[in-house]
Amino acid sequence: MLDPQLKVNYEFTIHEKDTVDVVETITAAGLSGEDFAQFCKKENFPTFEGATPDTVEQIEQDGKPACRISTTNIPSEGTSSIVWS
Repeated sequence: MLDPQLKVNYEFTIHEKDTVDVVETITAAGLSGEDFAQFCKKENFPTFEGATPDTVEQIEQDGKPACRISTTNIPSEGTSSIVWS
């Protein structure tokens, strides 16, 4: 069984129209390239009060694989909790 160490960074953009964009970047030490590719898939990530991620993409951060998850136009009242699916 793998025991990856996850590091997550969140960026929030609050718009005047009372919506929020969220970008989540995850790195996972201890996962091979193939395992990381399986990890970085849209169906593996949270929903925000019913809003599914707009994009999930594998990127490189500091020379290591990372996964960027973006969700846009979430109503501000929908950011009070994160529902993990």
